[in-house]
Amino acid sequence: MLSCATPHGIIEFERGMMNWRPERGPPQRVELGETIVTACLIPSPQYSIQGVVMFSKQGLILHLSIPSLVPISSARLNGWCPESAQLVHFHGIPYVILSHGKSIETRCVDNLNKIISTMEFQNKVDLLYLDGSTLIVIQGMRTAEIQIQDLIPLP
Repeated sequence: MLSCATPHGIIEFERGMMNWRPERGPPQRVELGETIVTACLIPSPQYSIQGVVMFSKQGLILHLSIPSLVPISSARLNGWCPESAQLVHFHGIPYVILSHGKSIETRCVDNLNKIISTMEFQNKVDLLYLDGSTLIVIQGMRTAEIQIQDLIPLP
């Protein structure tokens, strides 16, 4: 089971279902219909949690607000599921960076269907993580460091 802790409560994903156990109010159970493999919490400008972006085995990307669980946007990846995902804020806008095979792609959380940029690597990308304004890309025994501003063009 995958779970995420927020200041508002706990989100759990299990077998196509999402369980929301808020600090205040009754628990809720939402049927997603797809198995969630990873999720990223979206912080608000006040450093609270305003939403969650979830990724399913079948390629669904779903953005829900927290704590209301209202769907904000969704997209379908054609035939693939992200192996690693990282959420970044750049100039106050949230973006999600996804890895698959030997590539990474960047999408705006507010419009998940639009690909902002893609980058190819010589080796399979195993893991992404953020270190300040640097994205660390792990590829087996190799790492690459990419500045966020190099992935996201200025508006």
